[in-house]
Amino acid sequence: MRRRAFIAGLGAAAAWPVVARGQQPAMPVVSYLQFGAIRADLTEGRNKALLIALSQAGFDNGRNVFVDAIPVPNVDQLPAAIAAQVQRKVAVIVGILDVAMAAKAVTSTIPIVFATVDDPVKAGVVSSYSRPGGNVTGVRVRAGDEPAKLLELLHELFPGAATIGVLVYRGGTGTAQDLASIEAAAQLIGLHSVVTPVSSETELDAAFADFAEAKVDALLINNHRYFDLRREQIIALATRYRLPAASLPREFAVAGGLVSFGSDLNEGIKQAGIYIGRILKGEDPGDLPVLQPTKFDLVINLKAAKALGLTIPPSLLVRADEVIE
Repeated sequence: MRRRAFIAGLGAAAAWPVVARGQQPAMPVVSYLQFGAIRADLTEGRNKALLIALSQAGFDNGRNVFVDAIPVPNVDQLPAAIAAQVQRKVAVIVGILDVAMAAKAVTSTIPIVFATVDDPVKAGVVSSYSRPGGNVTGVRVRAGDEPAKLLELLHELFPGAATIGVLVYRGGTGTAQDLASIEAAAQLIGLHSVVTPVSSETELDAAFADFAEAKVDALLINNHRYFDLRREQIIALATRYRLPAASLPREFAVAGGLVSFGSDLNEGIKQAGIYIGRILKGEDPGDLPVLQPTKFDLVINLKAAKALGLTIPPSLLVRADEVIE
């Protein structure tokens, strides 16, 4: 499997060191398995956050730790990637929940640190949030009820709305749980929701035509990396159909979506990096509680609102953590 050097942007544009095969560095190795397709801008931010956290813990990449960023494009390559890291006897394996699950099935001794949007207890990766146990711990970068809160925000933005479209990724981990939360919130508010699952470009285009036919008043886009990769396409479709759209990642509102609400993923990666530093200093991952976000940012794009002919209630503008003009 190829290793890739990433520009991390730390200090004077420090790069990930690349070590040739057979030249194992004489320092602990942190294997950062970057699973699935990820946008380059998101990857750069996560890499920088991880290196900053490690540096704050006293571990500088290339000096007293080697952070090996390993791309794993699809699920078929994950078992081989995990096996290779176990064979190398790396100090820590890092990745999203899929990586943690696959690594836990192979090793009970190498520490594993995850950063995930999904529930690690329900996935069976840890025993509990307070006492993970075993060799796994990490950070959940979502509280779990953000989709329902996003629906409430849409209702506040459009109190006269009767129907909300919900775009979800078909078969995504956590999708069923998110939908249950959204449906419960919709019933409580008195909204009708039109849920459309997609997993291809054709379905994505068709979904917006379906929303228009159903006369939805606004659109909630559930969080999934599939939608991250197609952010610009989704915003363009929402603009074409004049659909006010909301999603969880801040990047969605920054790129031209109407509103976003959620925690900072890079901050979650930074917290995972702090845990890696503590583990490298000798702490047991099973004793480190799984962290959850405590801060959630509301971002409103006034330029997008103007393009849609919308007026944002002053009460929301006052509450916003960031207003894009």
